[in-house]
Amino acid sequence: MKKTLLTIIAALLLGGVVNAQDWGETDSHAKSSNTPIVASVTLDGNAVTPTADYRLGAFVNDSLRGIAAPHTDNYFWIQVFYNQGTTETISFKLYDGNNEYTTCSVTPTTQEEGWGTPSNPVVLDFATTQTQSTTLAAGWTWWSTPIEMEGNTGLEQLQNSISQYGTKIMSQSGTRMKRPNGSWMGGFTSLENEQCYKINVSETSTVTMTGVWADPNDHEITLAGDGQWNWIGYPVTISQQAGSALANLTPETGDAIMGPNGTGFYRNGRWIPNITLTPGSGYLYKSNASTTKTFVYAVNRSSIPYETQEQPFWIANTHRYENCMAIVAVVYIGEEEQRDETMELGAFVNGECTGSAKLFYVEEDDRYFTVLTVGANDGDRISFGLVNNSKGVVYNESSDHLAFSKNAIVGYFDQPYEIHFSSLGIEESTQRVAMYPNPVDRGQAFKLNIPQEEEVLDVTIVNALGAVVRHDTGALKSTITGLPVAGVYTIKVYCRSGNTYYGRLIVK
Repeated sequence: MKKTLLTIIAALLLGGVVNAQDWGETDSHAKSSNTPIVASVTLDGNAVTPTADYRLGAFVNDSLRGIAAPHTDNYFWIQVFYNQGTTETISFKLYDGNNEYTTCSVTPTTQEEGWGTPSNPVVLDFATTQTQSTTLAAGWTWWSTPIEMEGNTGLEQLQNSISQYGTKIMSQSGTRMKRPNGSWMGGFTSLENEQCYKINVSETSTVTMTGVWADPNDHEITLAGDGQWNWIGYPVTISQQAGSALANLTPETGDAIMGPNGTGFYRNGRWIPNITLTPGSGYLYKSNASTTKTFVYAVNRSSIPYETQEQPFWIANTHRYENCMAIVAVVYIGEEEQRDETMELGAFVNGECTGSAKLFYVEEDDRYFTVLTVGANDGDRISFGLVNNSKGVVYNESSDHLAFSKNAIVGYFDQPYEIHFSSLGIEESTQRVAMYPNPVDRGQAFKLNIPQEEEVLDVTIVNALGAVVRHDTGALKSTITGLPVAGVYTIKVYCRSGNTYYGRLIVK
């Protein structure tokens, strides 16, 4: 059957489909193309005769791109929406009216011209056990799992996954250490879905957990009050903003939820900023209640945040340090408080960015704030850099500095911390120089892509704080030796012709 005919039939079938498992609405908006799929389903290799309660969903990441009920031939005729010209990996979920299955043998891409026909359907084999894989960067990761933990089997899986490079697994109540002989000792003897764990690995590792998905309703989270920090897990299989995920909790004003990539505060009936909670991550929650509270996570698939392709200017290393602190700040250039959402603030420890965030507007205050989540060691000196992304202007190091303190909160919306910069910035020239590769690894050489007729006489490399970290002079080659510290650098190239070129290099 031709693709066009399949698309028409699939579209007609989709019109009456009732959504399943709160998968949300099909994300077909602004999607320029679609592809048809005709599929049969099996469970652990065994044929399934679907009932009217069955639903098959097609997803790109957490975004529902198509859904179908069984057709009269017991196959699923499903139309999948995507953006033309892109390659997106499609995953499938099966709901039988009671259980959801997400581990499927087939993972096609949107470049294909459809899969299966009524006479030869594609077979989607779902497994009754689920697998969650989490990549841990070298350093520290705040981790939890939505795989149901039973006894100490979860701890065994975790320890086996990181056996080569793991060094510590910390909970709020204890620490497990790896001995020189490779065995683990101390601390706790099992994992709990309700808990956050801080894991340290010396090299990039992958944690693979296998089991069944946890039901959030079976995992009540307990929060100690009086301003205490609680290490909480996130036993949910989808990303959600805090306002949706914590809908079953009645927070107190000033409550905070912190992850290495952001901190949100509860104020005036909402979370500011409304940070995203993601499967595989753990969080710290500060409760201002006078008594202990309990809640279970809500699951609202229609609230899944849209992905953004916008990359921050400052590339923060969120894995170097075990602990974080939060800073609620306003920014000044000279005497003027900044009111510009293109402004981005970076926090630095020894020249390396360990946190960054843009300014955002809060209507009730009529001010632009930023909330920085910064990693460091107790007593480390935190300095700040600022960039105007719309103008390409990087401002020199702020005159304000902070000493890091674990889990501290500096400033608040009614009395924010003020960060001041001079009115003089480093403005990039209209003559740009590209560098390859970019980003580069620490210590990796890179090449300046300047016109062949140019002779390089001077190369100045400035770090994110405006400090010169290298200055080479003389008749220079276009290949530059690597930089030892991760961060964002401005490269200034002066040539014999009198031309000056500027570029930006990211070292990871």
